[in-house]
Amino acid sequence: MAGDARAQKAGAKLFDRECASCHGADATGIGKTPSLRRPAISGARPGALDWVIKNGGIFHGMPSFAHLPQPERWQLVTFLQSLDTR
Repeated sequence: MAGDARAQKAGAKLFDRECASCHGADATGIGKTPSLRRPAISGARPGALDWVIKNGGIFHGMPSFAHLPQPERWQLVTFLQSLDTR
């Protein structure tokens, strides 16, 4: 889905619904929740981002989003990798 504008737009909607409450509407983070506008995110391997979204990060307080179907997780990955890191 990389580079697919429709997937990116769908991922933005999913982000608003599933992620913005912790990572902020602009993905810059809230409180101790990290910003997702970092080169480590935009440059990460897509499969690694999908794994984190699916499994969460128990030591970092991120819940699992395994309830999302795989295509939706890939839309989120596409959106995350499109974020401006400036």
